[in-house]
Amino acid sequence: MEMKKAKAHLLLTEGSFHAVYLIRDWYESFKDTTSFKGIVIRDTQDTSGQKVQFHSTYSGKKQLTESEYNELLLLYGTISEAEKSMMTLYGIPSYPAEVIPHVHYSGPNLNHADMEVFIANLTKEYDLTVYIFLDQILKPWWIEYTNGNIINAHSAVLPYARGMYAIENMAVKGNQKDFQRAAGASIHYVDNGIDTGPIIRAVRIKEPFHYDSIWEVKATSYQLAFELLVNQARAEFENPDLQYVGVKCDENSLGENFLSKNFDEDKKKVAQEQFLSMKKSQMSFKKAWEART
Repeated sequence: MEMKKAKAHLLLTEGSFHAVYLIRDWYESFKDTTSFKGIVIRDTQDTSGQKVQFHSTYSGKKQLTESEYNELLLLYGTISEAEKSMMTLYGIPSYPAEVIPHVHYSGPNLNHADMEVFIANLTKEYDLTVYIFLDQILKPWWIEYTNGNIINAHSAVLPYARGMYAIENMAVKGNQKDFQRAAGASIHYVDNGIDTGPIIRAVRIKEPFHYDSIWEVKATSYQLAFELLVNQARAEFENPDLQYVGVKCDENSLGENFLSKNFDEDKKKVAQEQFLSMKKSQMSFKKAWEART
């Protein structure tokens, strides 16, 4: 009789500043579990200790001085408007990935031969689920080795807004109803399409226009996506005999697949302007309705 493999889980994510929030929450949730098999980061390791020092010094801080912000920018290379909003909403995480044991740095490409060997060996020994929050498309061998047990976190509500900068691109369109429908986060199984796999869970921000900017909406969507991913991994750890079944959407319901190369500084500006325009319209409608009632 073939021995049943033990359950195991692995996180794949970016080396970006906003991913540090996910990395911290993941480690705090699973560091003492038997199923935790590490975190793979699509980046190179900072061996200088400067990231560790920065996060330790400014842990929890929500407003940085100009010199402190420049230091953060130097450490991570780029800080987006949404990442600035994450800082304002949630504070600086207390530590970066560099202090966590069992972290593997893949370099810029997760699809290289050494990584395939790494995954092949893990899946020989364990019933592995890979959880991802990435800007890179994985090659089909990832799905083959894991038997399709790859769960992606997406910072918008699927199937309405797919691809990169999804919620920003929905703002660019300027359709208030469509934007509200897409504001939130989802987790889904990965297939060979882009954000087309069976959806496990999606949550929507009820009042996205209560936020001051599109970047605060995006920051909140990031955090929701991270919470969904962590909660799903926890559920699978606590209920190893259950299979979580996603729902495959009808192809006719799939929203546009937004590409990173099509989102530039001009569209970024339009996204913020359109968000504020929709917000103003929403507030005006509410005031008019309240006056009538």
